[in-house]
Amino acid sequence: MKRPGVEGTSISNGLRYFFAIAAFVLAGWSARAENRPVAVGFLGGWERADDEHRSVRQLCLRLRTTAPVDAETFSNHHRGRALNYIKTHLDADHDGKLSEAEKRDAVVILYGQSMGGGAVVHCARKLKKWGVPVRLTV
Repeated sequence: MKRPGVEGTSISNGLRYFFAIAAFVLAGWSARAENRPVAVGFLGGWERADDEHRSVRQLCLRLRTTAPVDAETFSNHHRGRALNYIKTHLDADHDGKLSEAEKRDAVVILYGQSMGGGAVVHCARKLKKWGVPVRLTV
């Protein structure tokens, strides 16, 4: 049984809204900054981070080709790997720590689905403790 308004429209509209919001966030990014913005997606359950059949991964691949952003996906139980990826990405001078300028210039977007949403909240809180602003969570 088909449900009205769900088949073919809700996901595509959701993606349109995400891209519109992400474009707004990226508009505030300065091309003169040392680092490009980073977008990290978290998959739900025990889904593999490289499973191209999952919408979180599909969104990552689409961001890589359509936006000035470095995007990657992680399984929700690999939050530590994701945080390390973000820290490494933001560390422009490669000294192993984030300077105040690197934190200030950071543009981080976190998104997740199902249990990946919990990973988004966890990582956003951890980044806040580090002093790194998260510009968008979905």
